[in-house]
Amino acid sequence: MKHYFALGVAAFVLCATLPAPAKARKSAPASTEDQMITVTRGGTAYAKPDVGILIMTIQTYAPIAGQAVTENEQKAAAVKSVLEALGYSADRYKLSAVVLSSSGPPYNISPPPTPDVEAERYVYVFFDGPQLNDLEQMTGSAASAIEALQKAGAVPDRMPTTFRSPGPMQTATIIYTVKNPEEWESQALQQAVKRTRDAAEAIAAQMQVQITGVRSVRAGPQSGQYIPTSNLTELKGLPYSFFSTRSDEVEISAGATVNYAFK
Repeated sequence: MKHYFALGVAAFVLCATLPAPAKARKSAPASTEDQMITVTRGGTAYAKPDVGILIMTIQTYAPIAGQAVTENEQKAAAVKSVLEALGYSADRYKLSAVVLSSSGPPYNISPPPTPDVEAERYVYVFFDGPQLNDLEQMTGSAASAIEALQKAGAVPDRMPTTFRSPGPMQTATIIYTVKNPEEWESQALQQAVKRTRDAAEAIAAQMQVQITGVRSVRAGPQSGQYIPTSNLTELKGLPYSFFSTRSDEVEISAGATVNYAFK
């Protein structure tokens, strides 16, 4: 009996450890998540500027940072005084914060002297209203401001030449912008989205498929002929998004990337 019992237990264990027969699995339908046509296009609108901005700088150099900042503050006080004397209220000009950097000595001096510390800040003078519509008045006002600022210790800004206004104001940078660009941004974005749809339809026709809807949209400002603030420190302190060197128009661009589903 003991032998039969042991054999029975062994047979039970053997049966219990045998793998169950595999079940047949149905093939899942192919996913359509990757069936998309992705198109990126841009749109552009043109606005008439309502603000002109004269940009100059206040630069001071000293062996130590504290001295450079102090001298820069003194020049800034003189700049404020001359602008107020010309009739500019506090909301018609702005001074940026001071930025410190190392000013290296000329490479051909031996032994090289100790590098100076440069303290720099930007001066913004704003022109709007009738001044923008009257070139003679604008030129006269800007010229007076430039002369007074130079006497107070400010110097022409060092923005790239391509961003300098042509004509008699070449000694300083004057750029133009729009206070509220939302209307033109919307126009540019609508144009960009329409262009993506047109392009997607053309692609779908070539593929002999049909667009069924929109999966996703990404939109935002697009680099164009306007001056991007991300590349110029002179513009980062201004509360505007689009800039132009032209007094008659500001280019406002937007880009859209749209994913279209198709079948």
